Amino acid sequence: MKHYSPAGTETELKKQKTLISILLILTVFPSQLSIDLYLPSLPYIQKALHTSSTNAQATLSVYLIGVSIGILFYGTLSDRFGRKIIMLLGLGIYNLVTLVCLFTNDIQLFLVARLIQGLSIASIFVNRAVLRDVFDGKQLVKSVTYLSLAWVMIPILAPFFGGIIQRFLGWRANFVVLFLFSSSLFVILLKFLPETNVNRLTSLNLKSIIQSHLDVIRNPIFSTNLLACALSYAAMIAFSTAGPYLIQTAFHLQPSTYGFIALIMAIAYLLGNLISIAILKYYSEKTLIFLGILLFFISSLVLLILALLSFHSLSSMLVPIFMAIFSTGFIYPACSANSIMPFKTKSGVASALFTNGNMLLCFAMSYITAILPEHNQLAFSFIFIVTSLILILLFFSSIRSQKLTV
Repeated sequence: MKHYSPAGTETELKKQKTLISILLILTVFPSQLSIDLYLPSLPYIQKALHTSSTNAQATLSVYLIGVSIGILFYGTLSDRFGRKIIMLLGLGIYNLVTLVCLFTNDIQLFLVARLIQGLSIASIFVNRAVLRDVFDGKQLVKSVTYLSLAWVMIPILAPFFGGIIQRFLGWRANFVVLFLFSSSLFVILLKFLPETNVNRLTSLNLKSIIQSHLDVIRNPIFSTNLLACALSYAAMIAFSTAGPYLIQTAFHLQPSTYGFIALIMAIAYLLGNLISIAILKYYSEKTLIFLGILLFFISSLVLLILALLSFHSLSSMLVPIFMAIFSTGFIYPACSANSIMPFKTKSGVASALFTNGNMLLCFAMSYITAILPEHNQLAFSFIFIVTSLILILLFFSSIRSQKLTV
């Protein structure tokens, strides 16, 4: 098996790192497409498999459950046995169960297959650990940013293409696309992706697994940056949760209008990502995080002041939220990279805990937003301002402990 080596000329090393970055961006597609591509087909799956809407929607839930469980195992296994073999193992199983999804006419078997899809494709989340094996410092932040761009773009575009597939080819064609892409990706990774984990764990037992997880969780760099990532991204989740209700009821706009606004908010995050890459050419990742948090705080404060002054218009709400989400494009990739920076030999575990911790905290924010007694501009402003104040505390806490690198 080909292994990654930092030896060689600068040009050769740059080509090798560029290839790895491109391959890892490709790995984002099957996991995200498995969520969003088939969503327009859910009513047709319900009809074709003679089931209820609850069961049809559960095909997404069981997939996400499978992903969250699988991540924990693959992170540890990749630290012991290597990144490439674990990713290929997961992709191989994913390909097989995708065929089950394609051909089955039984909803129970379809649900089991979707669960296994999630369990197997979770191996792809080792990609952050691969980045840590290869990159450091600003390079790691940039590489995570490019990965983040793919994570955001796919959910935006996938339902659009899924709708076209459903209209002209039917719901099963979604799984043909997933199978063809993931099979091709398997061959590409097998041929071109080097093994990057050259500092593998020497043993794997329950005690060492528990200790590895505890070491990561107790690390202040990890915990601080995980919270910062989750909080900044959770602000986007809050808007996604309550935004449709607020825009369609308080402002009496059509659902299609919310869809257009959601697209604009996604563009805000993308712009933040792209500009953060430019900023990193001249400043440190610590400066980038500070700028992001400062902008998030100012946007949240403006949103609160406008709400308190009873400026209840669509623009007075959306412009500050746009800027807050734009600033998340600074915060999230940099803090994500910083969270795994200290773990050269345990980056698989760190990546797994980061992903699951982020998912859990975002779910909590979504729940908190959903149970708010009122969905209005003032409620939004309080969520954003409290989030920004916690981000400020986290940032200066990390400065005091001298843990963030310059």
